[in-house]
Amino acid sequence: MNLTAEQLKENFDRLLKYIETYIQGERKDKLITFYKKYEERMIFAPASAKEHYHCAFPGGYVVHVLNVVDASLKLFELWTKFGANVSTFTIENLVFCALNHDLGKIGDDVGEYYLPNDSDWHRVNQGKIYKFNPDIQYMNVSDRTIFMLQANGIQFSQFEYLGMYLADGLYEEKNKPYFVTYEKDFIIKTNLPYIIHHADMVSLAKERDEWRAEVELKNPLEKIQGGNPQTFPKKAKSDPQKRNNDLKATFEKSATAMTAFDELFKKKEK
Repeated sequence: MNLTAEQLKENFDRLLKYIETYIQGERKDKLITFYKKYEERMIFAPASAKEHYHCAFPGGYVVHVLNVVDASLKLFELWTKFGANVSTFTIENLVFCALNHDLGKIGDDVGEYYLPNDSDWHRVNQGKIYKFNPDIQYMNVSDRTIFMLQANGIQFSQFEYLGMYLADGLYEEKNKPYFVTYEKDFIIKTNLPYIIHHADMVSLAKERDEWRAEVELKNPLEKIQGGNPQTFPKKAKSDPQKRNNDLKATFEKSATAMTAFDELFKKKEK
């Protein structure tokens, strides 16, 4: 997806509008100050590194966060009508978690979390449009989320902490003790994390479907063969089966692994 400069700015302004509308008191002011501090980075950040994950394009982070906020509000209505317990949190708690559930993806004071991938091979063959910034300290996204909020003096409740920290559900191994327990006293005492996680998953599915639809629109053959929509012509010329057969033939006719290595690589160096 290619967003225009106007769309990028409009999306970021919508984030600020959600803060203005749903977040109260001193926390609202601190959150707006924080968002404006990282405005440019947020505006251009992707939501993931790989195109087949979701929103791996400039502006993808904000698009994903907006989707999660919208989905959270709709799911709150559904849970309420269905009779599930939503008494342990407020709409402000819900929107705060949705807004910040992926905040760690903007990086920290040292630099961005994602950088454009300078390896054409990885972009073409693996769809890795972005790479992780090696200059910042590694942190799990949810850990960095909590760190960045605390470092900027933005307070949150225990339930809000769980709502953000557990947003990835069981896709994160560290979350398993929270979701899978056989002790009644260890069961999560609020449904807030479940709604945030479900909103995240619904948004991810929507975004992935939109990506697939865009791929198929640009290249009908992609529906059958799959692959990178930006590099399909290159991949179409490549014959993986022939390449594998050639490698196999080289090793079969070579007496040793060293001979095979020389056959495959040293000739090319010359």
